[in-house]
Amino acid sequence: MTERGPEIVPLAAAAQRLGIGVTTAYELVKRGELPVPVQRIGRQMKVLASDLDDYLAPPRAAEAPPSSQAHWAEHIERHIRDLRHQADELERFVARELGRS
Repeated sequence: MTERGPEIVPLAAAAQRLGIGVTTAYELVKRGELPVPVQRIGRQMKVLASDLDDYLAPPRAAEAPPSSQAHWAEHIERHIRDLRHQADELERFVARELGRS
């Protein structure tokens, strides 16, 4: 039994899956703007089916990357510290003003 490599599709089939015309696909390749990598095999242009699948797959609701989570946690903690500081200042101000009455 022979082992098969990754599925490779012609640019025309890729264009159809992307919902664009073949001419547009060739133009995008020429400008380097096709959203998936293109392999030139001889005179033909091919695309890995897995690249098309990845591009066309609906976005997954993923958790924010850990670095992003850390950034937001730090931001929120800083905001909470600022609010506590403001609350303390307000409490001292009210105490002073009530002491004057």
